[in-house]
Amino acid sequence: IIAEFGNKCIKEYGERRVYGADEFYILAEEKMPDAAYYGEFLQLENGVGLVPLLISEVEDAINNCDYKLENKRIITLATGEAAYPFIKEIVDKIHFKWDNLDCRVKKIKNNFFGGKITVAGLVTATDIEEQLKDETLGEELLIPSVMLRDGGDMFLDSVTVEELSEKLNVKITPVNNDGFELLDAILGIVK
Repeated sequence: IIAEFGNKCIKEYGERRVYGADEFYILAEEKMPDAAYYGEFLQLENGVGLVPLLISEVEDAINNCDYKLENKRIITLATGEAAYPFIKEIVDKIHFKWDNLDCRVKKIKNNFFGGKITVAGLVTATDIEEQLKDETLGEELLIPSVMLRDGGDMFLDSVTVEELSEKLNVKITPVNNDGFELLDAILGIVK
């Protein structure tokens, strides 16, 4: 229905104007449109086109990055259930170019708010700790910055990044939804 209405808008107004949120495609198990479909990403803040934009940015970042990993790098990236297959796909592409990288992607089930909540933005420190406490995380744990409150240092369950870092005994780095920043964080490039 959304696609049909969007196509009518293209014919009538010369632009799509109507888009389905990424979550609709995920829940329907439908292929998500590529980044070009979303034009100027006018509804990005509403979760419309976030995943395709991230995939596109990471591909550009990979193609434009000549960074060489001197030593083997072992890290973990935690995300929500909905984003997991896309983040895993992104990390697989990065592994293809940097073979001395071991980035493990961990899907965090949302027990705090309930199993039907699958977005990364509602994952809590409690769930991360419970599900990763017995894992070998490597030298760093990357998390999407949307897991944190607006101040940027506390999860929704009032646990700080520092507190979780101490409990898991690993450096935790929040990463914005930006493909270039994500690649830099995965490779350990400090700017």
